[in-house]
Amino acid sequence: MTLALLALAFAVTPGDFTGSWVLDPARSEDGTELLAATGASWFERQAAKAVVPTQTISVSGNRMTLAIDASVVTRTDVLVLDGSPVASQGKHGPTTTTTVLAGEAVVSTSQLTGADGRPVVLIATRTLEDGGATMRQRLEVRTADGQVYRADRVFSRQ
Repeated sequence: MTLALLALAFAVTPGDFTGSWVLDPARSEDGTELLAATGASWFERQAAKAVVPTQTISVSGNRMTLAIDASVVTRTDVLVLDGSPVASQGKHGPTTTTTVLAGEAVVSTSQLTGADGRPVVLIATRTLEDGGATMRQRLEVRTADGQVYRADRVFSRQ
């Protein structure tokens, strides 16, 4: 019992990601190639350039909920922070996501199916900067043929 309480006291928890975050396009990198690698259509890639998404994040226990509003697309993702796999249906087939805490970062790794039916890995690493006023989302896509695409997206706390 004492060991269990001690383990809870020293459990790793993410920084305070809770709240609403708005993309700062001027500080973010173009993710067009990254989107293409995941199977996004030309129209979807053009729309992504034109919108300024908001992520509203809440944390309860070992779950982080992301409500994403990008005008043309809205969705809610639930990340389980202990590495347990979460299955869902992606645009082109099944998706499995695992999320872990790596120091102060929240790292989600998703196994996707690309438009061509081949596997794609998407890694999203969220970190806080500027005393919690900024969230950086580092995205990395790895395709079945060994290509790697990266883009940083910077969000400001609202």
